[in-house]
Amino acid sequence: MEKDLTKGSPFRLIVAFALPVLIGGLLQQTYSFADTLIVGRTISSNALAAVGLCSPIVILMQAIAWGLPNGFALYTAQRFGAHDPEGVRKSIALSLWFGLLLSAVLTVATILSINAVLRAVNTPAELFDMARQYLFVTSLGYVATVFYNLFAQILRALGDSRTPLYFLIFTSALNIGLDFALILGARMGVAGAALATVVSQLLSAALTLVYAVKKFSLFRLKREHWKCSRSFFWAHLRIGLPMCFQFSISAIGAIFVQSVVNTYDPLVIATVSGVMRLESFVMQALICVGTASATFTAQNYGALAYDRVRQGVRVSVAVEESIALLAMVVMLTAGPSLTTLFVADVTPQQIDIVKEYSWKFLVIHAPAYLAAAPLSVFRNVLQGAGRSSGAMYAGLADVGMRAAAAFGLAPLLGFWGVCAAEPLAWVLADVVQIAIYVYMMRGVYKKKPPESTEPTGNPPSACPKAI
Repeated sequence: MEKDLTKGSPFRLIVAFALPVLIGGLLQQTYSFADTLIVGRTISSNALAAVGLCSPIVILMQAIAWGLPNGFALYTAQRFGAHDPEGVRKSIALSLWFGLLLSAVLTVATILSINAVLRAVNTPAELFDMARQYLFVTSLGYVATVFYNLFAQILRALGDSRTPLYFLIFTSALNIGLDFALILGARMGVAGAALATVVSQLLSAALTLVYAVKKFSLFRLKREHWKCSRSFFWAHLRIGLPMCFQFSISAIGAIFVQSVVNTYDPLVIATVSGVMRLESFVMQALICVGTASATFTAQNYGALAYDRVRQGVRVSVAVEESIALLAMVVMLTAGPSLTTLFVADVTPQQIDIVKEYSWKFLVIHAPAYLAAAPLSVFRNVLQGAGRSSGAMYAGLADVGMRAAAAFGLAPLLGFWGVCAAEPLAWVLADVVQIAIYVYMMRGVYKKKPPESTEPTGNPPSACPKAI
């Protein structure tokens, strides 16, 4: 059901909208957790390390697959908030065209560059073949990743965060079932883990589309909706491209850090993979609240309700900091022991190594969740207001700090330097994004609002550029 976020209590709306997204995000991390756990305990620690070192590379491709559709969906939300149904339909049609193009480019680019990328990130020889298999199979599923995310984000742009949750529950259950069937039954190894994710996402994307067309009249497109003006085309790219770039450069920063981690023993690589899989639950919770703030901002920005955007920011930051504080306590007390669940073929001495390195990682990372929390809010608020370039500048600061810390601090401080890279990046990105948000809110770019909105959907550039 469509949901107008321009009316009602911002706290209740954001929390109610975020809860299904949060549950869905945690479910998504659960089946990723299951992938990692099954690989580590039923194949080998080397298999876990191979999947772990691929994660930043996969995240980079997924960041592109998420970034552009998410940016387009925020424009859709702006048109929905402006009560422009024809603009919404044209936005959906344009997003579908871009989804096809993006899927093809990502798949071909990944397949052609697998070997070169794995060598560039210092992949150990004993892990190379497994990592290559995992990346190849994963690349075949980018079409599913793009379109599942696209359909889910459009539904959220229309205020429906529950339907994507229902399909994600289905996807999670199917993925875990296929993990056991393909890894244990068919003996496909790490390729089976990747194939399980591909098949489950592809089926979920198809079912989501069928449901959306049946239940949402805005998804029922006519011939005229597939045509758009040049200004409408660029209005989408103005939000989508910076958002895609911002997502991507954060992933590139993670690759820099991973390339340094890959110079350590495979057991250390496996340990980092396990502890980061645990941490992904925390990050997913923060991302989901940020997603709610993005849609809330986009609809209210489209409706020119700027005071409500300010209220939404305050609510979102308070919720995220509460999550971060709880997560910090849990990870510091239970994280090292939970990390040992991912490894099976190890001696007691190696278990001690796993606990040691996971503790070093978490004692630096866990307190920094308090910095990651506002980062998620302000990034999404800027994107929801059509200011993706502001989030992009913070992303550049993020990747610069990760690279500087990974390559500069690691030689001086060893593993401690590697662990410090991401928290330092969060802090610097916070400073940049909050400064941009404050600058924008003071009305530096503010212009007189338009007198009317055309039914074909005016680009956000026709609205005030400041909140």
